[in-house]
Amino acid sequence: MAVKRIRSTREIFKKLNKPICLVVLAVFAVVSVVCAGYRISNKIKLAEYETQIAEMEAKVQKLSEENDEYTAVLNSSDRRAYYEKIARELHGYGKPGEYVFYITP
Repeated sequence: MAVKRIRSTREIFKKLNKPICLVVLAVFAVVSVVCAGYRISNKIKLAEYETQIAEMEAKVQKLSEENDEYTAVLNSSDRRAYYEKIARELHGYGKPGEYVFYITP
């Protein structure tokens, strides 16, 4: 009959700790990769949102300038000439006795 050797607690913990360390290391690696992926995707979304903000600010600036032009026209005494211009250009109207020609390509 063979006598079983009693292992010391140090040997037992060494054998137990290797798999636990590997598991902890693997979990840490996976968590790190996932966090890096989320950070990268958030940076990409942030860049997209910043470009959208810049485009919207440009649109706001353009619309503000148009609004200022319309306000100036409506506040001026030359309102009738503006109405005539809009009627001619947008609606194809003409003065009595005028002929309106449409050039088609």
